[in-house]
Amino acid sequence: MKLTTFMTLFGMLQISFGAIGQNISLSEKNSSLAKVFKKISTQTGYGFLVEGSLLKMSRPVTIETRNTDINRVLTEIFRNQPLTFVLKDQSVIVSAKKQQLSPFTIPQRRQNRDPTTGKYQRKDYKRKW
Repeated sequence: MKLTTFMTLFGMLQISFGAIGQNISLSEKNSSLAKVFKKISTQTGYGFLVEGSLLKMSRPVTIETRNTDINRVLTEIFRNQPLTFVLKDQSVIVSAKKQQLSPFTIPQRRQNRDPTTGKYQRKDYKRKW
């Protein structure tokens, strides 16, 4: 009786910890982000919310993981992507990264302009020495 109770309790703990962890095993080389999302979804049951235009701007994914937490896997996948993610309940929300400009940098548009050269003079201006 004690052994049966212990085994039942141990089995319940095993199931509950398995649900919390959501470990993923992936082996992908230069795969599309959509393909990786589909594999993660089948392993974990998580859904991905992403616009098609964002998938077009993504880069190929190369990843090798064994029994790794979903948060770590997604962090690795999005490390070199122009995208970011947020985990909410059983969903992964994908959005574009916001570009942060330092207050000390000039926006790219202005850097490409040629410097203005020449001399401006008003017609009615006369120097007084």
